[in-house]
Amino acid sequence: MKMKLEGIIAYPITPFHPDTQAVDVDALTITLNALLEQQCNAIVPLGSAGESAYLSWQEWQQVAQKSIEVVNQRVPVMLGISELTTAMAIQKAQKAEELGADLIMVIPVSYWKLNDQEIYDYYQQIAASTKLPIMVYNNPATSGVDMSPELIVKMFQEIENICMVKDSTGDIQRMHKFHELSQGQLPFYNGCNPLALEAFCAGASGWCTV
Repeated sequence: MKMKLEGIIAYPITPFHPDTQAVDVDALTITLNALLEQQCNAIVPLGSAGESAYLSWQEWQQVAQKSIEVVNQRVPVMLGISELTTAMAIQKAQKAEELGADLIMVIPVSYWKLNDQEIYDYYQQIAASTKLPIMVYNNPATSGVDMSPELIVKMFQEIENICMVKDSTGDIQRMHKFHELSQGQLPFYNGCNPLALEAFCAGASGWCTV
């Protein structure tokens, strides 16, 4: 299922109670409604700003469920997945679909340096486990993995669920490369705030920002 978003894609933090360290669902609700009031075009809980990689399975589900409930189909909700194993990434992808998310955003496995075929297989197995559209998230500063434009375009062309890419490298030439290699078919999104204007000039479909 191919899908395209346009405009500002907002990334809320995951707030916690200072005393109990539990997820503060009331503060999360306030945050989500504030972003919606500013007329963002989509919301991505559990991205890097949402500390997806550091939440327990229970916390991840709690944030995902509450976010989908609060947004209530006013804009698309895309849930972030950052995992160390394919099995857990698949579990989260399936839970996202079960909860009613519109899309998922998936960053490669960190710590272990995967080669291109291993990255391809990782995304392919996740895509095979869910009907949800997938945004490929390239952020080498956090994952330690830098996917080439060639690999990302190949996955877009060959893996049905993969429908877009968020690039946070800060390299505007990559965005021109996405456009060139895919003949303008791959929607790409800027994840580096200082490059927002240049990215839109290069053909970016949206700006992913906190």
